[in-house]
Amino acid sequence: MKVFKLSSDNPGKTGKFVGFYIDKDVDEMLTLLSIGKGESKSSMLRKYIVGLVNKQDPISLVARKASAIWLAGDKSGAGFVQDIKGDLKSKGFQDSTVKKIIEVFNRLIRDKE
Repeated sequence: MKVFKLSSDNPGKTGKFVGFYIDKDVDEMLTLLSIGKGESKSSMLRKYIVGLVNKQDPISLVARKASAIWLAGDKSGAGFVQDIKGDLKSKGFQDSTVKKIIEVFNRLIRDKE
């Protein structure tokens, strides 16, 4: 007889599957949290990850990293921008995201020139 129901959710076509392994003891505790809250593990992890991403600034973080790499290299800013665009697009990032990163990168290198 089932006493506790594990919740399940699937964002369908609006989401992207991200899979990873965690230690068995962590999974057990996460499952207990899921049962206790009546919320799926996916839902809890999704909320945590969204909160983490919102606290950080991934666009600026990547632009600052690109700026540091550019400063250590010998390429022109324009040539390096093309490298950034190509690399990010090959990783499947949307054009709008790439554009935002390039805008922040250009601002950063303009301040350092």
